[in-house]
Amino acid sequence: EEQQSAGRGQGGGTRQGQWAPAPQAGLQSAAVGVFSSASSIDARYVEELENDFFELEDKYDTLSKEKEELSSELSSKLCQIDELQGALEHYREKISILERRCLHFEEEVKNYRERLRLPESDQQHTIAARAGSQPKFSTSTDERSASPSIDLKTANRDELIKRVSYVEEMYREMTEENEVLKEEIEEMQREIEEMHDSFQEEGRDTLREMQRDLESANKTCRILQFKLRKAERRFDQCESERANLEERMSRLESELYSEADVGHIRALEEELRVAKEVGVRLNSELDMLDEKKAYYEQENRQLKEELQITNNRRISVENELGRMKLDVEKLKSERPLQVTDKNR
Repeated sequence: EEQQSAGRGQGGGTRQGQWAPAPQAGLQSAAVGVFSSASSIDARYVEELENDFFELEDKYDTLSKEKEELSSELSSKLCQIDELQGALEHYREKISILERRCLHFEEEVKNYRERLRLPESDQQHTIAARAGSQPKFSTSTDERSASPSIDLKTANRDELIKRVSYVEEMYREMTEENEVLKEEIEEMQREIEEMHDSFQEEGRDTLREMQRDLESANKTCRILQFKLRKAERRFDQCESERANLEERMSRLESELYSEADVGHIRALEEELRVAKEVGVRLNSELDMLDEKKAYYEQENRQLKEELQITNNRRISVENELGRMKLDVEKLKSERPLQVTDKNR
């Protein structure tokens, strides 16, 4: 009881002493609440902005990778187009060569046909004219033209016919090959034009989409940068307000409390600590008493049960004793009658 009264006295002293730092606690709690709420809002806002900025950076990286892939694909397509154009130029050169050869063969065919149509005297005259154009073999050709034989004429004619047929066959083959090459060139030109058109359309569409995506990404990046700068300014402003509030709190603490008040507060805190220790010790003793009370109550219940059992036994014994007494009284009442009968 003395300890409880001492604890109550100390608790009352602490309650009286706790009224002194109430203004300081109120100011501290208000300042801490304002700063914590502002800092939490700013932190969430900055975190959201950073997440949006990182997402846009990832999107920009993916778009740049797609742009690089498209540029590489464009370069490969351009290389293919250059190769096809080179092949086309090669085929064109080949066609021009074949055309020149065809023209040469046509001229030869015409000459041979003219020679075949001319009479023998004219053929000899043309042969002599051609031989006269060559000064080295002028004497030999004159001798041959002067004394031609019939076998030589027929052999020359057969040879010319064979050569004309060979030239005509070569001419047909060249023309057929030329037509085939022309068809291949036209087909290649169509393929190149189709590839060029499809590639231009695909590249134009992809470039437009990429330009739109890049413009939207740049716009959102500018917006997020503006918001981030705004959030940084707000954060700096909150930091300055926090520093001002801390300075005001320290100034108010220095104004409110003197050294004596601080010593009194420390003494009250010490008393409160002692009271808490006493309360803890009393609570432990109270727990021990509760345990003892529960143990004794259980023992009391057991004793009551045993007492009830003994009372029941006593009642049964008393009943049995009453019956025995009745039996004894009956026996006593019957014995005098037997004695009187014997006397008679």
